Amino acid sequence: MVQDHPSDAGGIVTPGMLRSHRRRILALLGTLPFTAALAVSNDLNQPLAIEAEAKKKRKKPGHKKSQKRKPRNHSINNEERAMLDLINAYRRQNGLPALSLQRQLGSAARLHSRDQAAHHIPGHIGSNGSTIKDRIEASGYRYSWYGENVYWNSDDGSAQAAFDWWKSSPGHNANMLSVHYTQIGIAREQGKATGYWYWTTDFGRPG
Repeated sequence: MVQDHPSDAGGIVTPGMLRSHRRRILALLGTLPFTAALAVSNDLNQPLAIEAEAKKKRKKPGHKKSQKRKPRNHSINNEERAMLDLINAYRRQNGLPALSLQRQLGSAARLHSRDQAAHHIPGHIGSNGSTIKDRIEASGYRYSWYGENVYWNSDDGSAQAAFDWWKSSPGHNANMLSVHYTQIGIAREQGKATGYWYWTTDFGRPG
């Protein structure tokens, strides 16, 4: 399994390590750009990995499968649309199907980008301690796989800048080219006090 930030505990993340990780992030505020690629395992005793597969729930005998509503697309602006086009063109170049926009993933991505912009704290952990798993579950997304890329920069907040950086990083690149993902949520927000740009792409496959 690949990690952007290997730990001394064999990949297992503890609360103390998260606090230490955040202190290191704060120390990096003057170093730009910052990116991270991560997906979190459902089992907290498992190491962090680029992709996470949800555990299948056993159905009770006689349980009828409820009819699923067709997911609605979420609204994105022109720059976020440019990011979608860049990622899907890249996937097609590598023989992979395009990702479709998904409303709940988009809501989770928007929440996280706004949170990072408001608190000027990059990474996958929200200001309230939330993880990607927390955010996509709170949005109502039912998944079998999920992952996340984040990026922030004070100079160039364009889709091309974020995409190029992710493409050059093995972890981020793996998320963009994963065969397990079929849907995506995209958000870019700018911090009012700092002017920094914060990108979040949440990847998923419905379960």
